[in-house]
Amino acid sequence: MPTPEPTPGRLNPWRYIGGGLVIVTGAIVLIPFFALSNYSFPAADDFCYAQNFIAENSFLALWRHSLNWSGRYFSYLLQGSYPNWFGLFESYRFIAPVLLVLTYAAALALVSQLLGSRSSWFLKGVLALAFLLAYLLGMPEPASGFYWMAGAFTYQVGNIILLVVLAMCVKSLSGESDTGRYSFAFFGLAIVAGAGTNETTMLVIFGIMHIATLLAWILRKRLTPWAWLLSLTYICFLIVYFSPGNESRVAAFPNAHDISYALARCLYFGSVLMIQWLEQPLFWVYLALLFIASVFALPAHSLRIPLWLILVMLAGTLALPFVALFPAWWSMGGPAPERTINVIYFLFLLSASCAVILSAMKVGSYPAFGKDGMGGRVSFVVLCICFSFLCLTNPTYTRARADWNEFADGYRETWELRLEMLGAQNPEQDFALPALPRNLPETIHFVDIKPDPKDWRNECFANFVGARSVRTVIE
Repeated sequence: MPTPEPTPGRLNPWRYIGGGLVIVTGAIVLIPFFALSNYSFPAADDFCYAQNFIAENSFLALWRHSLNWSGRYFSYLLQGSYPNWFGLFESYRFIAPVLLVLTYAAALALVSQLLGSRSSWFLKGVLALAFLLAYLLGMPEPASGFYWMAGAFTYQVGNIILLVVLAMCVKSLSGESDTGRYSFAFFGLAIVAGAGTNETTMLVIFGIMHIATLLAWILRKRLTPWAWLLSLTYICFLIVYFSPGNESRVAAFPNAHDISYALARCLYFGSVLMIQWLEQPLFWVYLALLFIASVFALPAHSLRIPLWLILVMLAGTLALPFVALFPAWWSMGGPAPERTINVIYFLFLLSASCAVILSAMKVGSYPAFGKDGMGGRVSFVVLCICFSFLCLTNPTYTRARADWNEFADGYRETWELRLEMLGAQNPEQDFALPALPRNLPETIHFVDIKPDPKDWRNECFANFVGARSVRTVIE
């Protein structure tokens, strides 16, 4: 009697066991990161941007920012508006949890579009969670990625919007019928917002929209909406790239616009980053888990993916650390800050993930590949166990747990004392505020005010709280 054909997307108990283990691990790992958000406080640019939007009209503040510093219109709008809508100190603790949830939701949207509607939602949810964990535990600096408002709104919001743009591209290109006008309107808003977060995300969206428009032409899709979207992408690119403030920012860096210097530095530091990331066992186990799970999730009639497309995707992934560093070295003449490295690692992980899913599509399309064999089931569970073990022993997770248990309370107590001192006295005077403890919760702490009241960070803080000056003293 012939073996019945398995239902596409159906899960057997082995996959529930493995996927359930990843979900439990994800909950354990994420608890300290969510909990630490209650201990985070504003820093540096947060006070400057909030004060600028208090002092003048939002559109005028955006215009001045474009003239004096950069054309990142959307991230600057978020950084200036959020504290004035909800209160800077009162609502600061909500930033990291919301962005973590939105990152997961955007990753789930992309995974859902890549694997198709017939795949199991349980398995797609597990893969989106695995992507979030691989990124969170592999990124160089969680503090500037999720907990510092200026960095989070500039870079992590850009990452989230990029996932949405990719999901919309896959949805629009893979559907049998053309996408509706409302979907394309949302698509356009996502492009406008994403291009206005930071230059790296803008350039990636710029490249993606050219590739997507070319694929729409090859697939004989209706080109008018894609032409409008591509035109919109160009407009956003021009606004950011030709912002007058870019010249002011370049003037602050002596080696800016030295192409030979920038290329040499990109080659060296790109190699350093590549070695660091490829040495992470969590990265490789995540990719192996993604491959096996994608093969299981994809229906038997998956598209046959040409080998050249997979090779191009892999080559692009390997080139990313070098190429993505160039805007920073070209514009600043110096190394990219950790928050920019966070974005580059995100792009590296995303590109590698897409290459693995394409490989799974190619392998899974062969009838001889046994999707439901015992070897595949055992491999999936073993990979889930290895992934969970590596997450629970990861240095970033152990540091977050230590920060939560040992250092966060003293950090918050010092900040609360500062705010109490500022609120108990006439604000228009000079304040000597207690310095933060020696042992800081590095997961959430970015930078602090200084003993020098004329430091720009101190001046931003003083202007925001209405003080004549502020400085720190060691008690």
